[in-house]
Amino acid sequence: MSANGMLVPEEAHTVPALPPQDINGGVQSVWWRMTTYARAAVVVGFGTTAAAPTAIRVQAAADDTGTDAEDIGFAYYPEETAGADTPGPRATADATGLTPAGTDDIFYVLDIDARDLPDGKPWLSVAIDAGADSIMAHVTAVLTGPRYAGRDQPSVLT
Repeated sequence: MSANGMLVPEEAHTVPALPPQDINGGVQSVWWRMTTYARAAVVVGFGTTAAAPTAIRVQAAADDTGTDAEDIGFAYYPEETAGADTPGPRATADATGLTPAGTDDIFYVLDIDARDLPDGKPWLSVAIDAGADSIMAHVTAVLTGPRYAGRDQPSVLT
């Protein structure tokens, strides 16, 4: 990182894991590969919610189709005040995930260290469990600590 801050497109990798959408009934993000990155900061945001989602879970798998997927624990920083931008202190969730607040316009930053992934499972995905109510959500992962930094980074989706 330079003295002027991180140049995200060259020193990190942004993964549009789940475009903004209604997650009625629950949803699973795309799978992305962590083999060439040290850490993932995953922003899970909620817009208008008719009811609170029941869980945010992180899964690790052997490949990009979710083979042998398993829920894993993770750290997170909650921002549960509508429209605010100052997440609270670091907290942890076990493999069952975290239960989000039922507040509109909030987000969580999930922190996943690649060293903590199960052996042979370098692929990650975020699952958001929800009932039949309309809930707007999105997921964006920012991968840091690249093995090969630079402008032309390879895709982590294949």
